[in-house]
Amino acid sequence: MRQLRVLYTVAWAIGVAASSIGCAPADSEGGAGFLAEEYAGETSTRLAFAPSALPDESPVWLQIGESDWELRLGDDWATAEALAVYEMSLEEGLWVDDVQMLPYRLVTGVVDDALEIVSLGEWETWYGYFPDTVEVSVDASPFTGRWVFAEGLGPISIAIDGESRELVYYE
Repeated sequence: MRQLRVLYTVAWAIGVAASSIGCAPADSEGGAGFLAEEYAGETSTRLAFAPSALPDESPVWLQIGESDWELRLGDDWATAEALAVYEMSLEEGLWVDDVQMLPYRLVTGVVDDALEIVSLGEWETWYGYFPDTVEVSVDASPFTGRWVFAEGLGPISIAIDGESRELVYYE
C-alpha cells in the first residue's frame, strides 16, 4: 500500500512539474497548451488545397514565407496565377493579414476576438491522416470558416472567401 501511495505521489509531482514548464497536454484542464508556432508551418513549405468535395480541381497553393503567406491558383506553383500575398507574424500566436489564426498557447475553448479553438487531436483529409492537429473557427474575412493546422506542417484544411479546401499535396 505504501509503495502504491509513493507511486501516486511521484506521478502527481511529475504532472505538476510538466505543467509548470509547458509540457502538459494541450487539452488537459489547466494544462499549459502547445505553442502556436509548432502548428504554423515551416518557412518555404508549399501546400496545395482543393475544394473538399472535388480534390481533382486546380488547387490553391499556399507558400509559407518568413513574414508572409502567398496564395496562387493553378496546377503547379510555377505557372499558377497569383491570388494574394498576406502579411504573417508569429508574435503572440499566428497572425495572417491582421487576423489571429492561432493564439500563442493552444487550449480547447479559448476564444480570442474572432477565434475559437474547437478541438485538438487527430484529423483526416483527402491527402492523409494527421495525429496532432488543432481545429479552429475563424470569424474574420477573408479567412472565415474552419481551419485545421497539423503539427510541423501548418494548415491542412482552410477556408478562403467562403470556400473550404483540404490539403491534397505539399512540398
